[in-house]
Amino acid sequence: MNDSLSKTQSLVVFKLLFTGETPLQSKLAPDLKPKERQELVDSGLIRLEPRAKGRGKQVTLTDKAWEWASQNLQSELMVSKYATPALEAVLRRLDAFLRARSLTLSDVFQAAPAVEAGPADEAKHGPPSLPALPERIRRAYLALSHGGYRVAIRLADLKQVLPDVPSPDVDGTLLQMQRSGDLSLQTIENPRDIAEVDRQCAVRILGEERHLVYLEK
Repeated sequence: MNDSLSKTQSLVVFKLLFTGETPLQSKLAPDLKPKERQELVDSGLIRLEPRAKGRGKQVTLTDKAWEWASQNLQSELMVSKYATPALEAVLRRLDAFLRARSLTLSDVFQAAPAVEAGPADEAKHGPPSLPALPERIRRAYLALSHGGYRVAIRLADLKQVLPDVPSPDVDGTLLQMQRSGDLSLQTIENPRDIAEVDRQCAVRILGEERHLVYLEK
């Protein structure tokens, strides 16, 4: 189901994902037929949550929607005016991504295609180096937790011991590690315990702040 959504369902998921909207079920745009909406619920991509006040239910994306989106970026979308806000949201996020890394749009679209290394290249230069940031995050976490796993560590403390790494890079790597099941990002339940630095360092998932990290393995 997850890799065979209709064009309308795909647009709905991407639009909610990129814009961060959590509309009322009755205000969802583009509109889905009840069967199509239920398919998204059954697939674990959206939840229909009762509003805290008033009638109706809000449409909320799940973390699984991010996994689906990352694997289906080439999905065909319906031709619709509702694709415009999704595209605008993508462009805003792309702009922030490029600025944080001092890159330009041409760096993305005019980059040389990656060439797969052959046996001769590996013998000459060694195997390709793996990204170091996930391992650095693991070591920083274990240093803060005194070697313990599944211990609540504040993201503010984790980022403080990685001062040379831009916060967006840490956030992106944490989300990737969560999708891989290596860790879990959680929210500080008591609002009184949330300091301003916790808010500044939080990872936001579907508009919700996550302040804590638990390394699973």
